[in-house]
Amino acid sequence: MAFIRNGGLLVLLVAMVFCISAAANPHALSKDEKNLATQLLIKAGGSVSGLEDKYQLLRSFQVLGIRHEEATTCDVVGKVLTSSSSAEKDLFFASKCGEALRCSFPEPDLKVTVSNLLSSLENKEGLLDVHYSIGTLAVLKNWVKDQVVLEDPIAIFQKIKALGEEDGTWKYDANDDGTSAKAAGVALETLADLLKLASSAFDDAKIRYLEGVTSKLFEFLEKYEDGTQFIGERGVDGFYGGGGPLAATSQVMKGVTALASHTSGQIEVSAEKVLSISNFFLTAGIQGSLSDMFHVLDALGALDENCLLVPVVLSVHPTVLSLSTMEALKISTTTVLGSPVEASVTLRKAVRVNEKDPFLSNQLLDSDEDKATHTLNIVHNKVDIGTYDLTFKVKLLKEGKYAAETYPTRRVLVTGVVSIAEVEVGVLDSDTGSADFTKRWNPSTKEVVALFATHLQKLRFALDVLSPSKEPFKPHQAFLRLKHETMEHLFLLKSSEQKLELNLDLLGLVEKLNYLSGIYTIEIIIGDAAMENPVMWNLGTVELDLPEPPEGTVKPSALALATSKYGPKPEITHIFRPADKRAPPTLSNPFLIFSLVPLLGFLVGLKLLNTNMKNFPSSGLPTVAALFFHLGIASILGLYVLFWLKFNLFQTLKALAVLATMLMVPGYYTLSHLADSSSPKIKSA
Repeated sequence: MAFIRNGGLLVLLVAMVFCISAAANPHALSKDEKNLATQLLIKAGGSVSGLEDKYQLLRSFQVLGIRHEEATTCDVVGKVLTSSSSAEKDLFFASKCGEALRCSFPEPDLKVTVSNLLSSLENKEGLLDVHYSIGTLAVLKNWVKDQVVLEDPIAIFQKIKALGEEDGTWKYDANDDGTSAKAAGVALETLADLLKLASSAFDDAKIRYLEGVTSKLFEFLEKYEDGTQFIGERGVDGFYGGGGPLAATSQVMKGVTALASHTSGQIEVSAEKVLSISNFFLTAGIQGSLSDMFHVLDALGALDENCLLVPVVLSVHPTVLSLSTMEALKISTTTVLGSPVEASVTLRKAVRVNEKDPFLSNQLLDSDEDKATHTLNIVHNKVDIGTYDLTFKVKLLKEGKYAAETYPTRRVLVTGVVSIAEVEVGVLDSDTGSADFTKRWNPSTKEVVALFATHLQKLRFALDVLSPSKEPFKPHQAFLRLKHETMEHLFLLKSSEQKLELNLDLLGLVEKLNYLSGIYTIEIIIGDAAMENPVMWNLGTVELDLPEPPEGTVKPSALALATSKYGPKPEITHIFRPADKRAPPTLSNPFLIFSLVPLLGFLVGLKLLNTNMKNFPSSGLPTVAALFFHLGIASILGLYVLFWLKFNLFQTLKALAVLATMLMVPGYYTLSHLADSSSPKIKSA
C-alpha cells in the first residue's frame, strides 16, 4: 500500500480544502502574515517611483510597525513642498510621505507653500481639489504651527456640503452624473482635517449633520455569504482612481474614524457593522498589488486604533489540528493587528459538522497571564477526525471602546491517520450473483491478487476504512482505477454504512473498455482533507477475456486511443445565424426614401451656407494628403454600406482597423496644413 504525501491531484485537492478551512475563520493579522506582507512590500518598493505609490508603501510599513527611513525620499518631499509649481495632489502625497518618514523641514521654506494653498482655496470647486489642499495644510500644521489659519472655514464646509446628497453619498464634482459612498469617505476625511484646522468653526448643528451623514452612509453596506460587509464601488469611482470594494470600504472607514477622532465620540457606528467590516479586510488578507495591500493595511490601521470602536477578533490557532501530535488549540483575543485584549472565553459548544449533539460544552478556558491567550485541548475528549464548529462566549475585561462578537463560531479541521482493516475482492456470476471467487485479507500483509474474469461476470470490491478511533470513515474521494497498457478508467467507490463498495458489470462495460482483453492493473485511490495518509494502493491485476467487437466495428489501435486522449481537439468555429428575411419592397423602398431625407436636407443646408472648396490644398504634397484623407472617409462610409448589406461584424472590424490606420497619417498631415495656413490670418486679425 502506498501513501501519498507530496504531488498529485489528491494532495492538490487536500491543500485546497485546507485553504478554504483557514479562510473561513477571521483572525487577527499574524506574525507570519506580517512577515509575508513586509517581503511583498519590499519587493514592490523596487518599482515604486511616484509619490502616491511611495506613500502607499510607507503607510503600509507604518501599519506593520516597521520604521522605513529614507533620506533621499525626505529630500524629494522637501523639493516638492517648497516648489511653487507643484500640483495640489503632489503636495498632498509629499506631505503624507514626510509625515510617515518623520522628516523635518525649515519652517521658512514651507511658509510660501502654506500661503499659496490658503489663497487658492477660494477657487477650488472639486471635492478632490479641496481634499488635497486641506489635507496638505493639516499635515503642514505640524511643521508651520502658527501660519495655517483658514480665512473662512465655514465657506469651505459649505462648499464640501454642497456636493453631498441626502442619502449620504457624495459627488466628486458638481458636474458628475452619479454619486458614491467612496466619495463620501473622501469628504468625511476632508471635513476631519478641516476640524483639525478650525475646530471652533464647527457648532453643534454641523456636528449633528455629520452624525446623520455617517449613519446614512453605512446603509450602503453590501454583504457576502460569510457575513462580512463592504462598500461597493460605483461607476463614477472608476473615473477617480477606482480600486474596487477594498478601496471604497477602506476610504469610508478612514474618513469615519478620522472624523470620530475630532468630534469627542459623537460619531457612532454599531458594533455589528464595525466587526463585519473588519472581518471583510481580515478575510481579504495580504495579497495582490501594492494598491490592494495598502487599502487592506490602511483600513486595519484605522480600525486598530480609533476613537469610534476598536474591533476585537477571536483567533484560533491552528485551524488544522493533528491527532498525531496531540496539539492544543490556542485561542487569542486581540485587535485586528494583534495587540492583546483581556477577555474571558468560554467554549459554549463543540459540534461536528452535520451533527446536532455537541461532544463538549460550557467549558471555561484557561488563560495566560495576559488574559488574552487561552488554551483548549479537544483531542483528549475522544474527538475523531473531521470538521468541527466551535462556538465561544467572549466577555471583554478591558475597559474602553472595544467591540467583540459575543458568540463567535470558528471552524477547525481535525486530521489523523486512517487505516484499511479489510479488503474484499470477488468475481461474481452476472445472472445469479453467486460468488465464483472471493478473497478477504488485511492490507498490512501487502498481499496482491491476480483475478480472471469474462464479460459474463462481475467484479466486486469492498473496503473497510477506519478512522483513528476505529469508527467507519467515509472519505471525500475514493476511486478504483483499471489500467491497461493503452488506456485507463476510473470508477467511483460508493459509501455504504460500513464500507466502500463497487460492483462492475463487465457486460455493460465492454464498449467503454473498447473490447480490449488482457491484463489490467487494479489501483485503489483514497483521499480526504482529514486524512494524513492519502492512499494509492496497487491491489493486484485482473485478466479480462472480452468478446470481439461486432462486425463493422473497428477496434481502436493504441495510437488512436492515445490521440483521442492527448491529441488536438476539434477546432471551434463561429457560426453566424442566417440573415433575417427582408421586408417586402412596398415597405422597404418608402423607408429608404425617408432615410435619405435627412441627407438631402444636409446637402441643401450646405448649399444655403455657401460652402466651398476654397481651403482645399491646390498643389504639392498637401493636395495628395487631402485627396487620400477624403478617399479614406469615403471608404469608411462604403464599408458601413457593406456591413449593412453583406459583411458580418468581425469582417467589418478587421477592414475598419486597416482603413482607420491608413486614414490617420494623411488626416493628420491635412489638418496640420490647414492649421498652419490659417494661423497668419488669425494673427493679422
